[in-house]
Amino acid sequence: MKLSPSRARARTGVLAAIGSACALLAQNPYVVCPRNYQLEFENEYVRVSRVRHLPGDKLPVHDHPSLRTVYIYLTDGGAIRFCHITPKFTIEGPPVKAGGVRFNAHPQPEIHEVEYLGDAPAEYLRFELRTAHGPPHRDTRLAPEHVEPWEDEQVRISRRMAAGPAQLPSVVVSLRDRRFVFASPGDTVQGIDMQSPLVLIELKTRPSSP
Repeated sequence: MKLSPSRARARTGVLAAIGSACALLAQNPYVVCPRNYQLEFENEYVRVSRVRHLPGDKLPVHDHPSLRTVYIYLTDGGAIRFCHITPKFTIEGPPVKAGGVRFNAHPQPEIHEVEYLGDAPAEYLRFELRTAHGPPHRDTRLAPEHVEPWEDEQVRISRRMAAGPAQLPSVVVSLRDRRFVFASPGDTVQGIDMQSPLVLIELKTRPSSP
């Protein structure tokens, strides 16, 4: 049966929408790389993923949003090769040390394949910040031995041996047991190894509008 022009256009629109949804799903790292990416927590302030790589891992095409992101390395890790799709280029990230921190302060939307080049398993936490940010600045890397707090308009990152009640919305990471908790202002931090060296990510601004 021949469809009327209006119904044909409607069906075309529905099929296009379904195709777009399938394309987005196909690039979701939690769907296409479930062994490597696990969603562990999200709220209006932050989304937290646990990322694991094994020697020889080659991750299919997936994407990440253009949100400022803090990475906390829970183990030593080898170099990683990123093959970006749009724009097309390849870059190799250097090896990392357990306890190191990176703040990607000027991110772009990423669609890429990933190849892990290390010879031992690696694990890190990826904190996508959903809060308002200030002017762009260079990415920041804090070595495991870096003890001075670092901050900009959006975030304060510091190392602690103990954590009292939260002053700001915060994520507290225990490096020994590789766990974290989110704390609202006034909350007492619990549920992680408090005798471990801690990394504190304090969120200084409100969540951005959708």
